[in-house]
Amino acid sequence: MNKNKIIIIIIAGLVLLAIGYYGYQEFFASKTIPVPSGNGNNSTSTIEIAPNVTAEIEQVAITSTSPLYLNPALKKPSLNRTIVMPDSYSVQAAKIMIEKISGLIGALKKDSSSYADWNDLAMRFKMIGDYKTAEEIWVYLSKAAPRASDAFINLGDLYMYYFHNNAKAEPMFLKAVAIAPRSAESYRRIVDFYVVALNDKAKAIKLLNDSIAKYPDMELTLQPLIAELE
Repeated sequence: MNKNKIIIIIIAGLVLLAIGYYGYQEFFASKTIPVPSGNGNNSTSTIEIAPNVTAEIEQVAITSTSPLYLNPALKKPSLNRTIVMPDSYSVQAAKIMIEKISGLIGALKKDSSSYADWNDLAMRFKMIGDYKTAEEIWVYLSKAAPRASDAFINLGDLYMYYFHNNAKAEPMFLKAVAIAPRSAESYRRIVDFYVVALNDKAKAIKLLNDSIAKYPDMELTLQPLIAELE
């Protein structure tokens, strides 16, 4: 009799545990809102960051309901641009580039709220050597969508490699890290800046260690960068 009671008690306990677990899943887990990482719906593409130097960069897909939606109150860059192709482009390459730029301009004239289209347009102008237009567009994006790191990274690259203005490049890279402190790309870009432009590995290591102290979950990501520098 005692043995049967013990078995019944064990079974009852297991049932209560199961009810408790599934009740928790139903009541709490179903109400948990997932927090997206990074800047939103990101995709990776290859871009030119310096003459004959390419890298992968996260590009943000932005919608009108996104917190990164472009501020409509800001004056937008003019879309009436003269496209001047470099002599280094072949006839076929120039034709393709002109078609791409014209297509982006046409799309933005219909709907100027696309971060991705503005960013792509700036990249295209940079590729054909029109750095001033690229800068103008990225400065606009940095103000219209200040929570997106892309424009700041691209401005940093532009100032570093093309304008050779380190004083303007550093704040852009630092801003990108501040906006996206868990983006490995942001750290790689500023480390490149400190090592290549300033020849200051110590400054790069300090920034990485400070970031680990502030964001301990980034240690596994940033420690390999520190190891490469030491």
